[in-house]
Amino acid sequence: MKKLLKGLPNGEENFDWDRGLFMLSANLPFECNYACPKCAFIGDKSTKHISFGRKIGLLSEASQLGARTFLLEGEGEPLIFEDFEALITQAKDKGLTSIVFTNGYFLGEEQAKFLFDRDVSLIVSLDSLEQITYDNLTNTKGNLKRVLANLEKAREIYAQGVSKKDDALTTRLAVSTLISLQTMNGLREMRDFCGDDMLFLANVPLYEGSAKANWKFLVGMEGNTQNRYNPLFFQLREKYSQGPVPICKRDIGGCASLLNGLEVKSDGS
Repeated sequence: MKKLLKGLPNGEENFDWDRGLFMLSANLPFECNYACPKCAFIGDKSTKHISFGRKIGLLSEASQLGARTFLLEGEGEPLIFEDFEALITQAKDKGLTSIVFTNGYFLGEEQAKFLFDRDVSLIVSLDSLEQITYDNLTNTKGNLKRVLANLEKAREIYAQGVSKKDDALTTRLAVSTLISLQTMNGLREMRDFCGDDMLFLANVPLYEGSAKANWKFLVGMEGNTQNRYNPLFFQLREKYSQGPVPICKRDIGGCASLLNGLEVKSDGS
């Protein structure tokens, strides 16, 4: 059965893909409790940020233009942003489905209930079910147990949001794993862990940010060459990932975030 994540382009027949705005993507000020070697964050950790009022204004404009999705990737961990809950509430009030990326550390039971009630689809970064591997890929110590406990609670809450129609199952909870030398042998186990109620996303590293300095550790190839990508990783993505590539791929081709989206960085650019 085909699996879908609510908020992504899922074959909407009544949307004008030629001219319509499907999603507003926003980055929050950089702040994160992890220091992952895979992190693709680039740019300065600027202290200049647009106001909360301006963010709400952008949500209003996007809604008026017919947008369906508010994509909140963050330039770090969105759940520790001080205006996060207010921003998510405003998106819900304006009729937008939010998609939030998180490492899951701060995803407590009350937070998960709050997000579920406000029509948020969650994508939790989880690169390994093994403590040592997880520690090495997040530069943390002993956090996996807490993340898995948080994810289990979120899974119970979000099970209410799973729906089936024809040959497709739509969920609002996903797990994302970055394919690397450290994770490639655990992809099948991770996909099985996701079961029927969570979408499993597997993707290859981006040669940006911290990942550049850790490329050989992650990929096993020199980064400063044209052949920096391991072709096996793309084969593994095709075999195990249950989501589209890119994640916002439209059924008619192309990426909705590029062709039908607007990205606003934390400084307003």
